[in-house]
Amino acid sequence: MTVPIRDSFDPILPPDLAQLELELGSSLPQDYKAFLLRHNGGYFEDEVRYPYLEPCPYGDFGIIRGFLGLNVGYDYADIRDHIKVLIDWNIASDLMPIGDDIFGNPICISIEGRTYGKAFFWYRDDEARVLIGNSFNHLLQNIVPGRIF
Repeated sequence: MTVPIRDSFDPILPPDLAQLELELGSSLPQDYKAFLLRHNGGYFEDEVRYPYLEPCPYGDFGIIRGFLGLNVGYDYADIRDHIKVLIDWNIASDLMPIGDDIFGNPICISIEGRTYGKAFFWYRDDEARVLIGNSFNHLLQNIVPGRIF
């Protein structure tokens, strides 16, 4: 990751991840599990962006506010709480929220099927996904500082 994470949440342990995977009925990608064990989510010091990896009507890049954590105690920043909200938004069943942009659109990772392990931006108004990482680590490598507004 070229841009450091700040304000990570309290550390979690492998049994915490195992419990989440049990609840999901799916195993999380290894690179994402390693990130959660190291950082458990967090925010960026400054505004950062990532490129869309496929043609997108929303522009060439997106903005990421931060990454969700596990067992953080704040509904706005917890993976489980975001999963509950996204059910109401008709998000694709193979996607799990891992972060969000400054407008509240989720950043997700695929946890099943042919897109397993890939990262996506989910535009909730259009119920559309856009590829933003061929893996979680790929997304992290593509995050760069940059003011948008």
